[in-house]
Order: sequence, then C-alpha cells, then structure tokens
Amino acid sequence: MNALQSRPLRTLALSCTALAVVVGGIAPPLHPAHAQDTEALLRNAFDPYADGPPNYPGYEPGIRIDASNLPEYVEALPEGLARVIGEGGYVLDTRPTFSIEISQNYIQATREQFGQVTLGDDVGDVRGFRAGRPFVEEPDPEDPRAGEKLIWNFQYGYAAGDALSVDPMHWTYKKLSDGSIDRRLELEGHLLNVMGRVDKEPKPELKPNRDKILRSLYLNVREPFELRDTQLLMHRYIDDSQRDDAWMYNGSARRVRRLATGQTTDSYLGSDLMIEDFGGYNGRISDYRWHYVGTASLFMPFYRHSELETFATDPPPQRDGYQFVAFGGQGGCYPLIHWQLRKVYILDGVPVDPSHPLSRRRLYLDAQTFTIPYEDIYDSAEKLWKIYIVGQAHPDFYEGSEHADTGASFFEAFTVVDLQAGRCTIGQFYLHPNSKKVKPRLFETGYMQSKGR
Repeated sequence: MNALQSRPLRTLALSCTALAVVVGGIAPPLHPAHAQDTEALLRNAFDPYADGPPNYPGYEPGIRIDASNLPEYVEALPEGLARVIGEGGYVLDTRPTFSIEISQNYIQATREQFGQVTLGDDVGDVRGFRAGRPFVEEPDPEDPRAGEKLIWNFQYGYAAGDALSVDPMHWTYKKLSDGSIDRRLELEGHLLNVMGRVDKEPKPELKPNRDKILRSLYLNVREPFELRDTQLLMHRYIDDSQRDDAWMYNGSARRVRRLATGQTTDSYLGSDLMIEDFGGYNGRISDYRWHYVGTASLFMPFYRHSELETFATDPPPQRDGYQFVAFGGQGGCYPLIHWQLRKVYILDGVPVDPSHPLSRRRLYLDAQTFTIPYEDIYDSAEKLWKIYIVGQAHPDFYEGSEHADTGASFFEAFTVVDLQAGRCTIGQFYLHPNSKKVKPRLFETGYMQSKGR
C-alpha cells in the first residue's frame, strides 16, 4: 500500500469562498459536478499511484540493472543513463515504487487557484498565479504549449517549504577514470520563497516586496580556505521577462559585483555545474523553447534514506546522526541509492540564445513531485555532454523527525557527469525544511559584505 493509500488525500469542500481567493477578482461559484471533476484532477495530479504502481514487461522490484541485462530494460531508461550502465560504469539497484504525500498546504493552494492560471501570448507570460501548482491537467500532445505548462509546474513546485536551509552541503570534483579528487568544497545554502508561499505566514507573499521577487537564493563557501566567503546571491522575479539579478562576493577582493547575464552559463567555481543548472534548471522560462515529448514509466532515483545499505564515511555523520549519501560506480561518481519505476513527463528545452553552450536539455520531470530527478544535457553540436542525477529521498524515512510529513522529496545527493571531459561533480546535502535560519536579511547584498569581513 502506498503512502497516499494509507493516508488518503484530505479533500475540502470546494465552496464559493475557497475559490474566490484569486488574483484580480472573485471567481464564480462552481457547479457541484465541476467540483467533483476538480477533485478528480487533483487526485490524479498528486496521487498518480492510487490505482497501483507503473509496470514494465518482465520487471520485478529488487532486480539490479547492469550491462548484462540492460537490453531488457533499455526502453525504461534515459539515453545517458543507459549509456553509462552499458559501459559498466553504474548499476541500478531497484525497489518498489512508493508515493509521496505532497504537502497539504500546497495542494490546498492549488485547489484555491484551480482554473485561474493561464498562459499569455508569449513564452514566459503566465497570468493569475497565486500559489500552488498552476496546471494540474495531464499534458495534451496536441497542445503546442504543453511543454510550457510543465516547466511552469516545475518553476512553482514545492521544494521542502517556504524557507529551506541546506547546511552543510559538500561538493567534490573527481576524475571519472580513477576517482582522484581535484577539489572539495563545503558550503551553506538558503532558499526563500517571497511569493507563492504556502506554509509560513505571511502567505502567499512576504511584504514589502516592491520589486516583486518570486524567490531568492544564497550560497556561501566555507572551505577551502582560498574560496572562503565566496558568496552568490540571486533574485528571481515573478515577471519572467525581467532578468534575474545575481551578485558574487569575492572573499579575497572583499567586494560585491553584479554578475553579467552570460556568467550563469559559465562553470561555477570550477565545477561541472553552471548556475543555470542548479536544481535541474535555474533560469527564466522565456530563455528556452519548451517541447513536451511524452509521458512514460521510467527508472528514477527515488529512495528511502533509512533503507540505504551504505552511507558515506567522508564527510562523516552529523552530530545529530544524519549520514550523507555514499557514492560509487566508475570514479566514485554515482550515488549508491535505490531506483524505482516512476511516472515521468519528458520535456525538451532549447535555448533561445544561439550562442548558448547547450543545444538542448532533456528534462525528466517526476509527475507527482514535479522535481527533475534526471536530465540529459547536449552540447552545441547536439552530442550528449553531461548527465545529471538528483537523488530524491522520501521525507518520512529518516532517523530523526525534522523531515517527516514535509510533503516534498528531498534532493540530498546529486552528480553531474561530464562524459566528454571524463570528470564529475558530486553533491551531498543536509536539508532543513522551513528553517528558522532563513531570514530575509540573508538575501541582501549588504549581508554579503558584512559576512565577508
């Protein structure tokens, strides 16, 4: 029995009052039949496994997929992942599919704005958003803008609360050939939802918010010494036509400088990540053209943290007992986690800027959480360049209680493998949802200056 079957989706009556809280006016009352249709759409969107898990011919949870049996399962794998497995670089350890009970606050916000969010004339123009998932209907292959709706669902997705702290986070740069380490970083990171808030008051927006910031991101490097206090601050705006503002603080120069637009596609601190790569995609919707490829049942990196057989010894466990995900496979570049069949939306993003270093991103969006657990990245010549795996842990399966009932999958491990250069960057995170450490002052350039003194 999956999580949502054991804890049924709690439904609220769709009264006229509940649906009246929309941007720009009062919503008309719904006919009871329409209310039932809405609840059916919500259940399908947030509980896609209510009628059972996906299946694949000959597959039984618990098998290990390696080079020897890859041909049997290749149709359920993304291109890059299949290539790595076929070359003997990684083995998938599978487990049964589980459901994650998405935050009830987020579901209720989705319910209240249902039917009010629409696309404008241009890519990146969305209207009527308040909070929650903007588009809950299944993507329509005949809809030329289905891809846009999917990426907006990701943009306004639920990432472990309105105030997320990732502390500590460890990044390690490795050679794929022998696993030798080029560099280690220890960082702290914080994310603040300024608009679209569903958990913490004030909701749905922090005020004053004169600049109409959607969310803010802050990163600070603690180690190594030569990069200490290197800081990144980013503001994304609710108006997608407005470019992100980004600033870097250089610890050695002790000054804040604004990042030029093109720098978000440069290597970040010598890693295999661009700033635009953060979280799977960290850019404006209008910077790409989005094409819905299809829906499929594919193997994705979802697991229960407490059921992992191996944990990292370096970095060591935290004082509260939290253990970081271990890595193995070729070069020690692949997370030692479990994989499961999931319902996935496949989405291609093509950059608008012809000078962009990528020709295409192929995103694999998890249909329940709207996270990006896997991505294939292609260079300007349309050759596979990198694969990007983001481990997604169920919030209820940890030794402690901080994560339980969060209603979000926890992106606590990642790897970006540069298949052309033969190197990787791995990440090991400790997430703290709705953290009290996350204060608005962290997201001001003045804080960067004071932190670096």
